[in-house]
Amino acid sequence: MTSGIRAAVLAATLLAGATRGLRAQSTGAVVDTIAEARRLRDAGEYGAAAAILGPYLAGDADDRGAACLAALMFYWWKDLAAARATYERALERHPNDADLRADFGRFLVDLGQTVRAREVLTPLAQTGRPDLPASGRALTLLGTLDYWRGDYARARNHFIESLTVDPTDADARRQLREIELASASWVSVGGSSWQDDQPLDHMAFEAEGGWFASPVTPLSVRVGSTQFTHEGVSETVSRADAGVATFLPGRDWTCRSEAVWSTGRSETGPIGRRARR
Repeated sequence: MTSGIRAAVLAATLLAGATRGLRAQSTGAVVDTIAEARRLRDAGEYGAAAAILGPYLAGDADDRGAACLAALMFYWWKDLAAARATYERALERHPNDADLRADFGRFLVDLGQTVRAREVLTPLAQTGRPDLPASGRALTLLGTLDYWRGDYARARNHFIESLTVDPTDADARRQLREIELASASWVSVGGSSWQDDQPLDHMAFEAEGGWFASPVTPLSVRVGSTQFTHEGVSETVSRADAGVATFLPGRDWTCRSEAVWSTGRSETGPIGRRARR
């Protein structure tokens, strides 16, 4: 009886050891596959890296990291259809993975697939969590899409929100600065004079100021006057106008209202004095 128990214990021990050995071999194979894929990536052999990751994902479709690496390898190998399919499958299995969603969104933005990009990025951007850097990346990408299509007001809001999540986001800061510089208030002043051996001289002055009621709607006011002098007789003509413009995707328009008037003549010099007598 005792020898029978010992034999059973020995058999169980051998079986457990064999099982641990198989697990160790399996784990080692997984590590080797990923390591080899990274080695091929670093060597610029993107197609070979994608080729060994494909069979691995077929056996372990839940490995998010391997799926992202495979999608990136397909992308760099210019197999865009395979890259997108890999991202789509990974997102279906891991819909709450913020980094995966941000990476997939960036891929779609790069390819100009804006409708799907918004679908992927919007749920992540709406979280607005400062402890989730990927939400800031999503806001920046959505802002970029709005910037490209000319919706500067919405783009500006997205970039500001992104910088509240990650103040170091260089893309958001650069594009926000471009919008604000393009929509800054302005004042300009200028003048000119002309005098030569011809009988008619003139001096001109002009000033313009403007501001943006919104990033796509500038308002402006211009005033100016020109004084003409001919043989001692001067006349000043003044003008003023105001305008509004707007810039919308695929359509721009401007409306201005202008007034011009003369302030009358003044007579100086010998001819003017004779005329007054």
